[in-house]
Amino acid sequence: MHPPIGPAPAAVRRALLCRTGELRMAFPIESIREITRPLPLQPLKGLPPYLLGATLLRGVPVPVIASGPLLTGGAGPPAGRYVILKAGERSVAFAVESVDGFRDLPPETFTGLPPLLGSAGDSTISTLGSLDSDLVVTLETARMVPGETWGMIGSNPTPPPLEPPGVAP
Repeated sequence: MHPPIGPAPAAVRRALLCRTGELRMAFPIESIREITRPLPLQPLKGLPPYLLGATLLRGVPVPVIASGPLLTGGAGPPAGRYVILKAGERSVAFAVESVDGFRDLPPETFTGLPPLLGSAGDSTISTLGSLDSDLVVTLETARMVPGETWGMIGSNPTPPPLEPPGVAP
């Protein structure tokens, strides 16, 4: 059973865990508007490869970002879900392969994870920032989840804090 959707108690950070291929991601709950199945997509020409086009969400056009191409520069698996993120007052659909649910994490565990955009190249982040600076701010709050940490988070609803890099337990 997953924790209920909504604000987490102050001692934890509630995050949505998602996957695309080998990428594992954690989004803070406050950055998410909703989760949907992939919606019909209108491709647009002349866009970076990670910008798939636009979809209509409740009658409003929303850009769709492919997580695999954005974070690795390569092709990714087909989207199984759109995570609708807040980008200021607007919404952006972030296409992921799967959504694995919500977890409550100690704040030090969440902040100890590497930033999501840390795996994207500087030119990709620069281009994305010129297209939508509010989206970059939102994505900077998300984290990559290394495989060993993913296993710990998935099996323990409140995992212990991560050791700082280079420090043995």
